[in-house]
Amino acid sequence: MELFVLDVVLDVVLDVVLDVVLDVVLDVVLYVVLVVCRLDIIK
Repeated sequence: MELFVLDVVLDVVLDVVLDVVLDVVLDVVLYVVLVVCRLDIIK
């Protein structure tokens, strides 16, 4: 029983962590793209 609970908790934690990491990565990528585009325009 305890193992099952641990499994579920780990699953949820992994899901949340993956969601957050993906969000952050997407934000960073978008920011970088914007910066690069601006630099290109300035040149």
